[in-house]
Amino acid sequence: MLLSSVNRAYIAGFWDGEGTFSITKRVDVKAKDEFNYQVYASISNCNKETIFWIKEKLHCGFSFFKPHSTNDNARMAYTLQITGFNNVIALIKMLSPYLKNKKLVAEKLLEFCQSRKNIMKKPLKKRHYTEKELAIFTEIRQLNKRGRD
Repeated sequence: MLLSSVNRAYIAGFWDGEGTFSITKRVDVKAKDEFNYQVYASISNCNKETIFWIKEKLHCGFSFFKPHSTNDNARMAYTLQITGFNNVIALIKMLSPYLKNKKLVAEKLLEFCQSRKNIMKKPLKKRHYTEKELAIFTEIRQLNKRGRD
């Protein structure tokens, strides 16, 4: 992801306003009583060209669209989602110097990714989540919480 500082600043600003850095908790398909945590970064906007331009510049992620609401008059919303430890780490490292609003949550997600990346090298049965990782997950959920306290 070699980008000019102007493009990195633009994408970071766009992510600050329209994006998220987060972790999703999912039921493990192999062991129904356990959970997996998937890291991701995503942005959504009604401007298809902007979302596809960012995807082209980043050389990663997948995009999709969905109706903005059930209203027939609503515009389509386009989303770019980036998953996987390596991709999310690279994205955060690239954007971090320019982030303002989402800087703290991005740094927490980076910490989680770097911790899990080392654990993923272990055998499957030894990949348990640490207390620190679970605390980071909870903190990210709080940082991303919408609405009034």
